[in-house]
Amino acid sequence: MSTVPIRVSIVEDDTTIRETLRSLFIFEEGMEPFTVHSTAEDALLRLGETCPDVIIMDINLPGASGIDCVRQMSQRCTATQYLMYTVHDDDHRVFEALKAGANGYILKSSTPDEILAAVRELHIGGSPMSAHVARRVVAHLRPTGTASNVAGSGLSEREQQVLALLAEGPDVSAAQVVHDVTVGDYTDPATVIAFAETCDVVTFDHEHVPTALLSE
Repeated sequence: MSTVPIRVSIVEDDTTIRETLRSLFIFEEGMEPFTVHSTAEDALLRLGETCPDVIIMDINLPGASGIDCVRQMSQRCTATQYLMYTVHDDDHRVFEALKAGANGYILKSSTPDEILAAVRELHIGGSPMSAHVARRVVAHLRPTGTASNVAGSGLSEREQQVLALLAEGPDVSAAQVVHDVTVGDYTDPATVIAFAETCDVVTFDHEHVPTALLSE
């Protein structure tokens, strides 16, 4: 019995990269290219009534940026998963993309197999990140205080477990935090940041992170 392929849209201004990605999904079993776009404006114009399963989004685009595109597109294609695909791994762009609605963030140095794996992971609810990007996320999840005030705060047992993990600080690896904290009750890394900031266990120096708490 055949399965429905993962429909992937690509927003990338570099023709060679765009066509390379398109070819990758043409020949990969279980996936298919849905639409391709060279600008954010074209993607916003053509997508909305019908939406792909995954959008691979460059950041530096002519006109509106990929981050702006994700911010707008996520309001109309709510079930779509957004994967940033860029050369940039600086803190500002990483966190702005996550706050805008990106579900994953990989670098253009990723291999074809890594790109395909990231799309599959997104499609089943994961939040793939290149290892270097994951480390930058974890660098912002370092303790600035203690979790001693957690008891009696009304937090659930699961919430207290998350805070305990964050409070371990430098001994917590990027893979451990990204896996243990973002998989399961949390939906994406931006939610992790918001929760930790709300509980005053870590400091995050960007504004307007959406607030969301775990549920049992």
